[in-house]
Amino acid sequence: MQGIAETGPRALGHRSILASPCNPGTRTIMDQRIKYREIIRLLAPMTTLKAAQKWFELSDGASDLDHNSHNHIVLAARAYPESYSVMPAIIHRDATVRPQIVLEQTDQLI
Repeated sequence: MQGIAETGPRALGHRSILASPCNPGTRTIMDQRIKYREIIRLLAPMTTLKAAQKWFELSDGASDLDHNSHNHIVLAARAYPESYSVMPAIIHRDATVRPQIVLEQTDQLI
């Protein structure tokens, strides 16, 4: 965690749970043991812009530096097929993911 409070349009990255997206069991552990969540609840992986562009089909303009909608997880992105074997814990049943793109300009700890 970082900062003194969880404020803003999601405050992600400031009070986040770190877990491996590579382990297929991560979602089960998160849902059943930690957060007591329903399976339909989404996970929001944090990523750099470069990694998000490599693994996910981002909406045009949504990840631009002056309009980063993915910073606040307001959009879903389709995962590229090669993502499935690398990060199965974060890809939803409908093949989407809700990435939080963290930028150096907005988060000094990157």
